[in-house]
Amino acid sequence: MIAQPETGPAPHVSLYDLSDEGLAERILELDRTLRRILPEDQHRLFVEHEDAQGILDWRRQQRADDRLIDALAKHFPGMAPAIRAIADHVDRAYDPDEHATRCGLGDDPIISFRMHDCAGRSS
Repeated sequence: MIAQPETGPAPHVSLYDLSDEGLAERILELDRTLRRILPEDQHRLFVEHEDAQGILDWRRQQRADDRLIDALAKHFPGMAPAIRAIADHVDRAYDPDEHATRCGLGDDPIISFRMHDCAGRSS
């Protein structure tokens, strides 16, 4: 009898190496698996834990963003009002479902050194 090669588990891929789409796919795959193997009450607790962790991570990122904006404003005191106004505009204009800004400035992949208004027109 000829020995067949052993097939083991797929090689481990770091979550950090996955694209955003790959990571989203992996999350759905993990959720389906957890729904299948965990009792409903445990799965509900896990989802609540993940939601709470996500909110905490978001708040921490917001504070880090605020520190970055403060540091930029301190390094460029004459431009501080403009830096804060732009940061506020970008934050308010960002659409998390679209991963882009509503004003359209995030739509052009080419970096432009000209000033643009909110519609992306040169001023």
